[in-house]
Amino acid sequence: MVRWANSEGWIPKTSRTVSYRIDHGTNNGRRLQVMEPQDAGDLYQLTHRSPTVVIQIGQPTVLLNVRAKPAERNTISLERFVRYKTFFRRLGREGAKIDVPHFLNGFHDWRQNRTCDGERDARCIPLHVFSPSREWEDLHNLEGVRIFESIHGRANSRTDYQDRDWNLPSALHGQQITVAGATLRSGFHWDVVSPRNDGRLYTSTEIWRFSRGSYCNVYPDAVVRQGQRKGDCAKLVYEAQRPADTLASGTRSKQPDGQRRRRR
Repeated sequence: MVRWANSEGWIPKTSRTVSYRIDHGTNNGRRLQVMEPQDAGDLYQLTHRSPTVVIQIGQPTVLLNVRAKPAERNTISLERFVRYKTFFRRLGREGAKIDVPHFLNGFHDWRQNRTCDGERDARCIPLHVFSPSREWEDLHNLEGVRIFESIHGRANSRTDYQDRDWNLPSALHGQQITVAGATLRSGFHWDVVSPRNDGRLYTSTEIWRFSRGSYCNVYPDAVVRQGQRKGDCAKLVYEAQRPADTLASGTRSKQPDGQRRRRR
């Protein structure tokens, strides 16, 4: 597959998973293949920098809370993680053949027919941060958008699953990124405010603590930054380290299995 990607002039990248064995509940003994948090974060940011193809082998998942134990309730599928942001295809096994003409035609169609209409489109949101407990498979049709807006509000007044407000920005600062072919204004983000309660905001690599009234900036690629206006800011309380760093520092916690595998 790597040779084929190189022959097409693409830049292939392989991401790893770690195999975990669930040791509790009704799924005791079942294995989960979990992406390293930093690999997942790198992939998500990459999808907002250039047109990206994700080819899945096996059943890789992504952690929702990087500090909690891997479990079915704390992971989402890779397909759901990159939904609306990439051209996604699943292969059943390593070495499976790709129908190259069909694949290239599908990728071309995906690039031509944008799957995001811009900054006010719910598909622009990092949904694993905003609403992690729901699939949201139907945001490409009017009924799916209606259901989403009935729960979370429209672009001018959205609230996430922890009742935080995601406000359109009063000022822009940051890089220019794209979402599935839609180019956003340079520095577009949301001013995320928690006026009614305390809470936590989880990305695939970080945990941010909110006290009542605090806020931060969240970008479509799930990058979080402390705000630049006066007022209480959310605090970064945990950041996952890359495996080499963690192993070298001796702070990596023991895992039930710990066997690393490779997944594209």
